[in-house]
Amino acid sequence: INSPGGAIFSGLGLCDKVLELNAAGTPVHTEIRGIAASMAGVLSQVGATRTMSANSWMMIHEAAPGAFGKTSDLEDTVELIKRLQEKLLAILTSRSKLTSATIKRRWGRKDWWRSSDECLKLGLVDEVL
Repeated sequence: INSPGGAIFSGLGLCDKVLELNAAGTPVHTEIRGIAASMAGVLSQVGATRTMSANSWMMIHEAAPGAFGKTSDLEDTVELIKRLQEKLLAILTSRSKLTSATIKRRWGRKDWWRSSDECLKLGLVDEVL
């Protein structure tokens, strides 16, 4: 993975496929080379093994879908974003040493960049290459 991120729904669909392949006995290993930002950081978490090159970086932040429209539309979108963020938090905490509260505190209103060594200490990767 070397990506600035991308769309949440597409990323979650890819996460589901990787998890299906892993469960079916075809392990998909994720390796970060460069950056894994935003949805790419979340996607990196579903690999059977998760590695990261020594000079790579991961960035995690709140969902940022960019919404506009009528007030009622915005309220619906905010509710959806909250639900999506809970899914993202579940993926990020499933194998790491992080809690949802820690991630929420760190990603609130800013990007949270972590080096490969920091990701290893936090349990976001299994090995630094």
